[in-house]
Amino acid sequence: MEKLFQKSLSQLVDYSSLRVAAGTRTGLLPIAAADQDTAATAEYSSEHLVLSLESSESLHKIFRQVERKDLQQLLSELELQFSGLADESQAPRIGALMGAELLTLGKLYLKEERYKLFLKLLRVENSEILSLTRAILDKRLGL
Repeated sequence: MEKLFQKSLSQLVDYSSLRVAAGTRTGLLPIAAADQDTAATAEYSSEHLVLSLESSESLHKIFRQVERKDLQQLLSELELQFSGLADESQAPRIGALMGAELLTLGKLYLKEERYKLFLKLLRVENSEILSLTRAILDKRLGL
């Protein structure tokens, strides 16, 4: 799973409509579940996405990850529901509070016995979608 997520993150950078410079402050928001059936797997996948970024030397040079430990407090202050994390219109508010220039958002769906994970790279300044990628995961990789 780690290699798949590293490839997905690399694709977000490679196909971005804006050059992502080394050391760009980037926030990774938890992956949103499309429904209750995917909630546990979305949380599990969020942790693997973070671990994938941290364990990749090449991605670590590009992204300077914004601290996530206070994310729950920030979300509470903004009175956002978990489902609202995938809403690009919230990117400027979330990103500004996190001190991020870019945000990575994800949403997980279960279709035809496979998980489909859509990841977006957004510019915090104006909520512009810079790139989008999709990863397909075997259902056995989830919870």
